[in-house]
Amino acid sequence: MIGEVAVTFGGTTQVVPLRGGAAVVELPTDGLPAGVHPVHVAYSGDRVHAPTAAVHQQLRVR
Repeated sequence: MIGEVAVTFGGTTQVVPLRGGAAVVELPTDGLPAGVHPVHVAYSGDRVHAPTAAVHQQLRVR
């Protein structure tokens, strides 16, 4: 699986390439109040796999 993953969190979008079918993203939590915050994740797709997005993901900050 190749392509890119775009992760939007806290008003910032990071785009990272897939490596071996996986991507690593560090989410900035400094300054965020405790609670649940939305995370939007989108995959660009490739010749075999269709683009897709997960719009209802959440991250809990403690």
